[in-house]
Amino acid sequence: MCLQSGPCPICGYSPETFSSLTHDFATLTDTANNTALLVQRTTQIDELILRLRQERTRTQQKLNLLNASTRHLPDDILSTIFRFVCPPIDFDQYFSYQYKTEYHQAEAGFCAEDMPNPQLVLTAVSSHWRQVARSTPYIWSTLSLGIHDQNIQRRISLLELYSENSGGIPLSIGFDFEDNGQTNGQTSRVTWARFMNILEDAPQSSTTTGGGTASGVSVLLQELLQKLGSLKLKCLRLNSPFPQWLPFLPDTFRDLEQLSIGWVDAWRALEGQFSRSSQSFRLTNPSSLRKLAIHGVMSSAVSIQLNWDMLRELTLDRVKYPLCIDLLISCNNLRSFRSLRPDYYLDAQESQRTLPSFDPLKLEHLTWSFPSSSSTTSINSSLLECLRLPYIQSLHLIGILETDSRDVLPAVVLLPGMTSFIEHLPSPVPSLTIEIHDNPHTFKLTEILERWVSTPSLNLNRFCIQGVCPYVAAQICTLIKSKGRFTAQTIELHVGARKICQILRPSRREGTQTYQRAADCSSSLDPMVVLDMLSRRETGRQPKFILELGDDCPHPTSWDREVWERMREMNTDDLEVILQHGGKEISWV
Repeated sequence: MCLQSGPCPICGYSPETFSSLTHDFATLTDTANNTALLVQRTTQIDELILRLRQERTRTQQKLNLLNASTRHLPDDILSTIFRFVCPPIDFDQYFSYQYKTEYHQAEAGFCAEDMPNPQLVLTAVSSHWRQVARSTPYIWSTLSLGIHDQNIQRRISLLELYSENSGGIPLSIGFDFEDNGQTNGQTSRVTWARFMNILEDAPQSSTTTGGGTASGVSVLLQELLQKLGSLKLKCLRLNSPFPQWLPFLPDTFRDLEQLSIGWVDAWRALEGQFSRSSQSFRLTNPSSLRKLAIHGVMSSAVSIQLNWDMLRELTLDRVKYPLCIDLLISCNNLRSFRSLRPDYYLDAQESQRTLPSFDPLKLEHLTWSFPSSSSTTSINSSLLECLRLPYIQSLHLIGILETDSRDVLPAVVLLPGMTSFIEHLPSPVPSLTIEIHDNPHTFKLTEILERWVSTPSLNLNRFCIQGVCPYVAAQICTLIKSKGRFTAQTIELHVGARKICQILRPSRREGTQTYQRAADCSSSLDPMVVLDMLSRRETGRQPKFILELGDDCPHPTSWDREVWERMREMNTDDLEVILQHGGKEISWV
């Protein structure tokens, strides 16, 4: 209320005016006029009070909205949400992701600088969120950065911020030295070769390069390496690192547990066209490294020495095939080894190489790609003859077909020595997966598998075949179910990456078997093939068979009359056929 002397600037009220209205009424007319004036002023005050109340309501709503966004949730709930907003980086999958997206980003003018880290976005919302974010060390433990000559100093400052907020938690850091930077609105591709020229020219020249002189960039790069060495790192991923850095890695990162090194230049290959990188490096004697991944080393002159007692997991992707074999043999203490998409272009000397005998390996998990090319036939046979895996738990064999000779090359299961290798596996093997890609000899799979399933010593808990057409998959399914000596508990047949059926050998108490058709395979798989598989079932052990069709599969009403007649013949006392479409059972009998 306005109590000061003088009229109120909002309502015009003043004590003097009010006093003059309530005293010294000389005549009756004056009294009536003063009464009307009082009513008028009271109405104005009521309107003013209403406006003030409305303004107070709007202000309170804004305040409530602000509190709901930043202060309503408890700090522990906010901290949990922040952990989901800033998930850890999967360093195993990052190279594959970048390989698929880098060209699209370049075409769209993508700039890594335009995408701030989510941790920094959270701290910019409010002071309360900033306090909660900085008190959540987990979200500051993972960082992925692109590096080019104009942002090195900012990256060093960002490393200091993350190190300060991580609260002593070991960091997982990824650096990409190939980045889509933008200078003056123009997209420029910055590669490690440009950095190499800067480093080489630094002692002799002070030529300006982008963000500073060559000598200045060289100093910043060395400062970046020293800063990394001062941090407590758990995982480190280097995309296109400088070869000069590699000898310093073991001494710089003594507590490092996981290291991933790759060169994207070797990933420029599409549709089987491999580029030839010339990277060669030597890493020796890291004290704590447990897991190593190497990507894109596709030069015959590469020397990699991994005499590491503590190393347990090794992944090689886009690496020269003879180099994969050498590392498989030399790392005796490995428990897991993966060889993916090796370079199968071998010279004459490499293609005729014969491997010496070596001791059985201690591997428990092995994923191995067999290139089916004319130059790798000899070395594949030699490897299968010498390779023994007495402790193996899961074995994944991948057949890679050379695109220019697909009319003469065998599938992976038909490689010379494969049958003998399979027969020498320990019994039982928990998991065996065979992956075949686009091979014209898949129709011969039944021939080789018939020998396998007739071998009493082949005892598997899981048997999986990937990459075959639906018709061949159904034939394999029929073959395996008709052979009583094959003791696999689970049989999976995949078309590409989609599972089309899973057959469980039920125990005496289990009587339901499910056959599921994937949506992308529905038009290729003839129902008669399914019924043919049913006719070879083990009588009395599968009283129910469920044929389940997805929503986008053709409705069973479109089937031929012959299929329905066959189903009625098989729907007997010892076998009940149940038909489902879109999760709903169809009454067809």
